[in-house]
Amino acid sequence: MPKYFKKFINFFIYSELLISLCAVAATCQTYLLIGSAILWDELLWIVGLSTMACYVLARLAALQEMNQMFHKPQNRTPLFYLLCVLLLVTSMVCFLLFWKLKVSVQITLVGSAAVTVLYTIPLIPDKNGWKKLRDVGMLKIFLIAFIWTISTAVLPLLQCDASFSRPHTWLIILEKALFIFAITLPFDIRDMDYDQSRNLKTIPLLIGEKNTLQLAQVCLAALGLIGVFNYLVLPDAPRVAIFIALLVSYRSTSLLIQQTNADRPDQFYTGWLDATILGQFVLVWIVSLFIN
Repeated sequence: MPKYFKKFINFFIYSELLISLCAVAATCQTYLLIGSAILWDELLWIVGLSTMACYVLARLAALQEMNQMFHKPQNRTPLFYLLCVLLLVTSMVCFLLFWKLKVSVQITLVGSAAVTVLYTIPLIPDKNGWKKLRDVGMLKIFLIAFIWTISTAVLPLLQCDASFSRPHTWLIILEKALFIFAITLPFDIRDMDYDQSRNLKTIPLLIGEKNTLQLAQVCLAALGLIGVFNYLVLPDAPRVAIFIALLVSYRSTSLLIQQTNADRPDQFYTGWLDATILGQFVLVWIVSLFIN
């Protein structure tokens, strides 16, 4: 791989552009799954920019935590200032766009944002000081699945006035949660040594690496079964082509997860595994062009 191309890939990943694009793609996919046209409005900008802000905030918090752990002085590198500027700009744009959203979307977004802040910043009182929500028991992976599901499924469903009385709507939300949960499990394998050093209980530390990967595969298999009911059985959502596209996504993701181990480079996780979200949208979008 040419050196300049490798630098571009690393910039694309670690500037949080990839994960932000994945969030926008997942939101667009929700519109397609519900049978709606993609709404190119303020919500897509907020989802993308707020995702970038959240991951930048998490990176800044991690830098602060590492400095404290190793008793290092505050290192104000150019990267630190760049992240601060990026966080400030994305947050300000989200704030301005927020007022153009529906009230129901605003309320849900505020709740999701509160959980995200508590997840990232130590604001919860503890007998030893303050801690993050992610440091409470095994909440970390469930919080990630929750935040992503709210942002990329519930918010667009509210934005397009989808009926929450339909089983199809709720199954789309469940699908989103299970898929994010499945692809996040390998990240907990990557972080096993770090989490163990902080006495943080995670699924891999409790059931082992092998069983964790098997759990991810079970989630993907369950998604296939849910898809049979959601896209082939329900009378209000008979969309065989979309079901096939999702199956291809689940199978390719399953093959990728099989390659997971603690020795994989970080790009395997923040690059390939994150990109499965984008890949799933592309598959659904392509088939939707032929059925609409």
